[in-house]
Amino acid sequence: MTLIPSLETKCVEVQIGNAPQFPIYHLGDGLQTIIIITFPIFMADEPTLFFIEEPDLAMHPSMQRALIQIMLEKSQHQYFLTTHSNHFLDMALESNDISIFQVQKETNNTQESKFKISYANNL
Repeated sequence: MTLIPSLETKCVEVQIGNAPQFPIYHLGDGLQTIIIITFPIFMADEPTLFFIEEPDLAMHPSMQRALIQIMLEKSQHQYFLTTHSNHFLDMALESNDISIFQVQKETNNTQESKFKISYANNL
């Protein structure tokens, strides 16, 4: 797969193999998401922190697995993800290189709120 910036259409175009190129928005949402998320990962020249919110939205479980695999392979970087995806959590439990934390908002009697962060790898 090749990504091609097109000045004519003002859009990133995609070419798969020898097929004609086409606008990226003709791809499914999940594939667009994985391209958008992984592009800066592949382009980073030095170790980088990546903060990614809900990457699993509109992403098929096989794409979620591919995304996690890319992150594990590009281990010079550090990734912080928020998710509600059971697939991400299940895959994370399969790897010793991934930590899971749970964030909960707690309110006391005076209506003061604070956040409790707890290690949750033993879900």
